[in-house]
Amino acid sequence: MNDAAMRAEAIAEAGGKILAVGSRDEVMKLRGPATQVIDLQGRTLLPGFVDAHGHVMMGGLQALSANLLAPPDGAVMDIAGLQQTLRDWVKANQETVAKVNLIVGFGYDDAQLKELRHPTRDDLDAVSKDVPIIVVHQSGHLSTLNSKALDVVGYTAATKDPPGA
Repeated sequence: MNDAAMRAEAIAEAGGKILAVGSRDEVMKLRGPATQVIDLQGRTLLPGFVDAHGHVMMGGLQALSANLLAPPDGAVMDIAGLQQTLRDWVKANQETVAKVNLIVGFGYDDAQLKELRHPTRDDLDAVSKDVPIIVVHQSGHLSTLNSKALDVVGYTAATKDPPGA
């Protein structure tokens, strides 16, 4: 927002395309049977925000799960810290965990863990063998599950890769 920039007072549109944005006087000259002219009446015009690769739901997931981010946004620096963070989150959210029967962590980054690896099923089993656990990578593109979660989704050593995988 730049106070010295042009102010959009009106918009002219035809055929799904914006023809002009500018002063009311300039834009109103384009009025015609196939052109819609919109007087903004002093309201603010913002460009469309298009995100072709959005992880919008991850914001909600992050807000409701154990914070597995590395410093400065979290405290997880190694697998032991990740495990303790999950345990602490479970303790603080016992009612929710009991209700949904799920432990969720979000934000670990294998490149920032001391071990330089992803947590394994065995690492998560050390936190709980009875409650399903899913921890989501900070990119949102992959996750790790404990044995109970793998059982719940029916994933075994015999599970075949999906077509194209």
